[in-house]
Amino acid sequence: MPPITPTEPWPLPELQRARRAIVVVDVVESVRLMQEDESGFIDRWRRFVNEVRTEVLPAHGGRLVKSLGDGMLLEFASVPPAVAAAVALRARNAAMPTDRAQACVRIRVGIHVADIVADDLDIYGRGVNLAARLAALAGPEQIVISAEVRDALAPGFDPDLEDMGECFVKHLDEPVRAWRVVDSPGQAVDARPSEPSIDRQLRCAIAVLPFVRRASTSISPPLEFDAGGAVLADDVIEALMKGRCWRVVSRLSAATAAARGMTARELGHHLRVQWVVDGTLWESLGHVEARVTLVDAVADRVAAVERFNARRADFEQGDASLGRTIAEWAGRQVIDEETALVAARPLPAVQSHALLLSATQWMHRMARPEGTRAGAALEHLIDRHPRSAEPRVWMAKAHLITLAQGWSNDPTRLAARARDLLARALDLQPEHALALALEGHLGAYAHGELDAAEHLFCRSMQINPNEPLTWLFQSNLLANRGEGAAAIAAADRAHLCSPLDPMAFMFDIYAAYAALIGGDAASAVSLARRSVRANRQHYPSHPVLICAEVAAGDIDAARASAKAYLALRPQSSVSTFAAAHRATPGIVAMLRASLREAGMPD
Repeated sequence: MPPITPTEPWPLPELQRARRAIVVVDVVESVRLMQEDESGFIDRWRRFVNEVRTEVLPAHGGRLVKSLGDGMLLEFASVPPAVAAAVALRARNAAMPTDRAQACVRIRVGIHVADIVADDLDIYGRGVNLAARLAALAGPEQIVISAEVRDALAPGFDPDLEDMGECFVKHLDEPVRAWRVVDSPGQAVDARPSEPSIDRQLRCAIAVLPFVRRASTSISPPLEFDAGGAVLADDVIEALMKGRCWRVVSRLSAATAAARGMTARELGHHLRVQWVVDGTLWESLGHVEARVTLVDAVADRVAAVERFNARRADFEQGDASLGRTIAEWAGRQVIDEETALVAARPLPAVQSHALLLSATQWMHRMARPEGTRAGAALEHLIDRHPRSAEPRVWMAKAHLITLAQGWSNDPTRLAARARDLLARALDLQPEHALALALEGHLGAYAHGELDAAEHLFCRSMQINPNEPLTWLFQSNLLANRGEGAAAIAAADRAHLCSPLDPMAFMFDIYAAYAALIGGDAASAVSLARRSVRANRQHYPSHPVLICAEVAAGDIDAARASAKAYLALRPQSSVSTFAAAHRATPGIVAMLRASLREAGMPD
């Protein structure tokens, strides 16, 4: 291959193109180690680099391109010696003697093979950057390799590998497939099996298969279970499609795949889904029973099993309540499974849909530690998808929750940050209905811009009349204006748009406030109590419950609720509540009087 001739007028080292295996070695927490014992760390690192240079590299035909003080860049002519050298230098590092006063030095390694440009001083190219990104995916004393490296290794001759699936790395829009090098199968860490790309969108994917007929008795007349199983699957699909958390495959597509007798893993691959809802229908005297299984198609495992019953007559007459109940169960199981997955794995190795779903779940639990985890996941998504509006919208929503909970030491700055996120999201996607709804709600909540909020809600509804939070925020705006009947109708519409919403407690408390303003104290109490039972950490729910109980004439219950609220938030008072409440003076006066009557401090 001819050399590349530089165009600069001054002489530079001659460049050559070649295909090389690139190894990046990085010290874990090097800054901390340097701060704790600078001279000890430098001595330890120099001795290690010298062993690598004089013993490991000559034995495997490698070259030390450069040592960075807390890392090394190495190159090899081919993959097998590069991986063998990485395993050897890892073992040498672990075996190096260390004074008791010195902290343990742990390394992580990334390996990639690519075409590079090299001279006597350095190597250049995107392959070098990717090797560094792979090293960042590795844990202490771990080696992570790319798909190209893995393809050059032979089972039985080279170290065992553990599939990490597709991992998102910084500054790359598309995920990279990565494997972790292990010395033996027993050393593999707990991780999911191979995870192909299931869905590049920010929603997880679910397939619902037609339910299969199983007759448990011959006494009752025959029921068209084949048709009934398809109808039940349609009911489940229809209910699931009303949730924004997931993409649902059509029943016809799912039925076509299921008819071929595919395994769960094959179904997941062909339908591009992770979750499969499967089940059987059993008939008995006067009843039908659905035995439902939720399968993780990627891991090829059963995640959950449950039984559901319905009256035979209701089922035959087209009652969809059984399907809605199954959909609610399956949705909550998926959320729990995905959230557990994100909590157990490093963020770069988690699919985007799981990160977003888990972040929304964590933020609405109204606990500071989980709010912090939600923020970290959303920041990771913003970095991973710089041209996507969705993670910015949900980060703005997280900031709104922080404001409502009173957790911020600088609410003005946090509100401005939320507005900046929404502005950027709307630049990227001007017709984003949820972003418009949040922009309106933020303006109304933080700045009292009620007219502007109403305009934004109208725009959001025109774009997507089924966005539940638009109707929920509209309900709050109408209630604050004293339009109780319209507020109740908007709250009902929000519930219809998302009947299985994971944040149902928020829907209940907005509906409770609308009922309170509309004069239906009994409904307000029932809804507010259900909201508080579901999530006691949602602070804005408590004043609504207290005022509803006062309106219903149950002063003892209101005082007990006020006492419980003050135990959660001792700094609360009538004045702080009134100062933050954006409603007509008459409504604010009524709420203040109710809180005082319940014993809240003034």
